[in-house]
Amino acid sequence: EKVYSAIAKEMRSRGTHHALSPVIDVCREPRWGRVEETYGEDPYLNGTLSCAAVKGLQGSSDGSIAPGHVAATLKHLAGHGQPEGGQNTAPANYSMRTLRDYHLPPFKMCIDNVKPASVMPSYNEVDGVPSHANKWLLQDLLRKEWGYKGMIVSDYYGVEQLAIKHFVAEDIRKAAETGFNSGVQYEFPNANCYKLLPELLKKGKIKLADIDKAVSQVIELKFKLGLFENPYVDLKSAIKVSKDPATEKLALK
Repeated sequence: EKVYSAIAKEMRSRGTHHALSPVIDVCREPRWGRVEETYGEDPYLNGTLSCAAVKGLQGSSDGSIAPGHVAATLKHLAGHGQPEGGQNTAPANYSMRTLRDYHLPPFKMCIDNVKPASVMPSYNEVDGVPSHANKWLLQDLLRKEWGYKGMIVSDYYGVEQLAIKHFVAEDIRKAAETGFNSGVQYEFPNANCYKLLPELLKKGKIKLADIDKAVSQVIELKFKLGLFENPYVDLKSAIKVSKDPATEKLALK
């Protein structure tokens, strides 16, 4: 928690407000190339460390963003830490029991205990359904069963990949429709697909209420972060933070 609090302070001093971290995938495939990003193979330990990371980044456990802190993102939901053949983004075709016993508990722990600002779906598919197109995962489980109220953000090019990698959408227009209606509210890093949302709205393919919800959450987060009051970075303060000897001692510890 202290480490992530220091990270948040350094990020914020440079004008960064939203962290795409922590990675809380339960790593159960040692051949996977992203092993070093995770907290290991134990769901409970993983969840405990993840809660500390989120609390450190956000500076609270109630969902508010404390001064000098940033919004956290839980990723990647779900099954990303046990890809077939150890290949990154490969399918995670596992039973519901495996998902609920190993891959989902850290996410549930964080959502219940530290209220992360956002959650990110995984690149992989589970039982043939890509996570960015999985209504059960993002709406039935995350929203309804777990009661998650925060933002659901895409992994980089995750919406676009519905068309160009998973082939569950015939083009980026359908990928945008599928991703948004499945529950992915924001497309990162660019609006390659979601630039078509106005057109889809006019055609009645998506709902205005869902657009309003996504937009209102962005504005609410900016209020929480105090960006309307002070959106600027102080250069002298940023330099001072970057050279803080206390941070160096913490890193050494």
